[in-house]
Amino acid sequence: QSLLKSGPSDLHFECHGVLASVYRRIGDIKAAELHYRAAVELDPRDADAQLNLGACLRDQHLTAAAERHLARALEIERSAYTLHGYALHLLDQKQFGQAISLLQEALSEAPTFAPAHLALGGAHEATGALGAAIESLEHALALNPRISAASSSLARLLNRLQRFADAEQCCTRALALRDDAGVRLC
Repeated sequence: QSLLKSGPSDLHFECHGVLASVYRRIGDIKAAELHYRAAVELDPRDADAQLNLGACLRDQHLTAAAERHLARALEIERSAYTLHGYALHLLDQKQFGQAISLLQEALSEAPTFAPAHLALGGAHEATGALGAAIESLEHALALNPRISAASSSLARLLNRLQRFADAEQCCTRALALRDDAGVRLC
């Protein structure tokens, strides 16, 4: 905060980004939004700033505003990160086919991007493609075995398919990895 008041102006963009991330992490979404907006005002051509503001607005269910900033991020830079961010918005809007397409594009660019595999698993599950969902979740876990959401989602799917021993193993792993974010497990 003190750098914003008295520090050099060339640091303001970075300061707003850091403060926004801190506020978002501690749950003060409105303060995070203010700092993300300030970062976007300072550099409207920064894809990360647009993407972060869009995600913050999406978290507040401000769909139209989120859409504008997420689309802008994608226009500025079509990367695995921006494709994934926009796909999460599409998943929220239940536009599963479009989300799957963007996530597949993201993974063709960055095949080791575990969050995209996790999101793809959720998209496949939503469309009823359980085999593809399981494959995506297993891939996410192979890349990062500490993703509790992937373990719990996989446990739920395996349970639906009556693969109870496998489901129990995934659920146990998910519980061991549970983070403080309040992720619903098993």
